[in-house]
Amino acid sequence: MTRNETRPEARRRVTAEAALRDASPAPAKAPRKLPLKVVHVEERVFQQRGVELAIFSDSQRHIDSLAAILKANSKAELEPLTVWWSGERWIVVDGHHRLKSYQ
Repeated sequence: MTRNETRPEARRRVTAEAALRDASPAPAKAPRKLPLKVVHVEERVFQQRGVELAIFSDSQRHIDSLAAILKANSKAELEPLTVWWSGERWIVVDGHHRLKSYQ
């Protein structure tokens, strides 16, 4: 993602990335779990919420509360993230707050 990239530009970039490669791994090859370091974020494409200050504040509280659950119980797991294989990398479609909580 470039710093000043618009939402439509980001969508075109990710769409082009998927068109260049096989964007659908065979079900038998799709992993059930991924290390967090291989999961990428494309907020301009897959995060539909705005980034206004009030929303950011609520988001941060939500992230902090999820992180507190994880810290309180080392075996705790949150609902799985939904990711998409772009043909090049795994991108979060749903679960941005959970990803930040794990990080």
